[in-house]
Amino acid sequence: MSIRATIGWWVAAAALAAVAWWLGRTPVSATMGPRPLFAAGELPVDRIEAIEIERPDETMLRFERREGRWWQTAPFEHPMDPVSMRRHATAAEGLRTSREVEIDDAAALGLDPPLGRVTFEWRTDGEPRSAALDLGRRGVAGRAWIRRDGESSAHAVDAALHDRVLDGEPRSWRRRRLLDAPEEGIDRITIELVGAPSVAIERTGRRWALAAPFRTRLDAVAMDEWIAALSRVEAAAFFDDEVEDPATYGLDRPAETLVLERRVVSPDGEVSWLREALEIGSLFGPGSTDRFARIAGRPTVVLLAEGSRAAALRPLASLIDPTGSGAVPEEVGMLEIRRGDAAFRIRRELDGFVAESLDERGEVVDAVPCDAARANALLDALLETRAPEISITPFPAELSEALVILEDISGRPLDTVRVAREPDRGRWALENGDDVLRIFPESFTLDLDPAAYGLVPASDGTP
Repeated sequence: MSIRATIGWWVAAAALAAVAWWLGRTPVSATMGPRPLFAAGELPVDRIEAIEIERPDETMLRFERREGRWWQTAPFEHPMDPVSMRRHATAAEGLRTSREVEIDDAAALGLDPPLGRVTFEWRTDGEPRSAALDLGRRGVAGRAWIRRDGESSAHAVDAALHDRVLDGEPRSWRRRRLLDAPEEGIDRITIELVGAPSVAIERTGRRWALAAPFRTRLDAVAMDEWIAALSRVEAAAFFDDEVEDPATYGLDRPAETLVLERRVVSPDGEVSWLREALEIGSLFGPGSTDRFARIAGRPTVVLLAEGSRAAALRPLASLIDPTGSGAVPEEVGMLEIRRGDAAFRIRRELDGFVAESLDERGEVVDAVPCDAARANALLDALLETRAPEISITPFPAELSEALVILEDISGRPLDTVRVAREPDRGRWALENGDDVLRIFPESFTLDLDPAAYGLVPASDGTP
């Protein structure tokens, strides 16, 4: 026999001896398997409402499912990853016992006291039900002892549940996504910055507006994209669950705080606000762009990668509505265009548009049919065209080109747009009273000449 074959026989013999030794430490009275530890449907994985995990010398962990979401509720609250929570139950449901023995010496099996305990809770026809498993010592070949609550026997099963409950890192079961508000709805957003004015954003219906540090319209598309990005802000790592001094992480006075609020109206009409705040502190260390952060009200400090921070705190200019006015083209019944001492207007009628020249008193002195395509092009330029550049600065009165007044069909004012243009037929800027310039390139088409609408010949040099 070759040396290799001899060694192989010795290894096989040693393995069989180890198995015999492990099994020999258990009572001789045994029922052999394999068979499922739980009968079909006995552990209803999809109806589990709570899981408790006890490990030696560690605080008991309790997890509960509320309205379809899993939360750690002890020793403190934290949202959990639903897939991880379900795996606890599927690991237990999938256990197969290869040997069942009557317990004569629980300590020998690691069951007195057990190395761990996991309890599943659910309801059947409204009545509370539970199943508890005591986890004993491991053996060879990936097997381990387990005891069902209330039974006098132990089962030799695969160690999948032991691996999760005893060796698993509870932090890895947590949900990394930090914010719930983007999914539940947001009505108000505040960004608090140390050493800078706070930013306040409010929603009315489907429209968003900046309320502080100044007032202006916000772009619905940009806001939708931002809120979608907020739902993806997540922790790069869970750093500390037992913070003694928030100043260690720069969280005693966070450098940046993002506050998301949802308006809730009770059945009796009382209004309250649900608040969720992301606090961002100091840098993780020299050369790192990660920052310490936490959700207000939770003890856990996390690491926030720069990508998540950038998603949470968008530049203000990127959120501003880039169109010249918030008015809707179909609602505009009249545009009055004033350039110096001259003025004309374009009025919508049932069958088209009419252009009217006005005198210094605002009286009509001439009226002609107006080409609908030109009128609609003017409306599109003022109300629909998106500026490629935003500048938060006062209107440059010295570059003023025109004033455009918008009214609805009944004559009620909708908006007033100021138009500026750089010298030598340069860039355009539109502003509607918010000190925010929507800047357009030289190629932007904004025809303010009354001749374009059939009223008077264009004068030389008129844009």
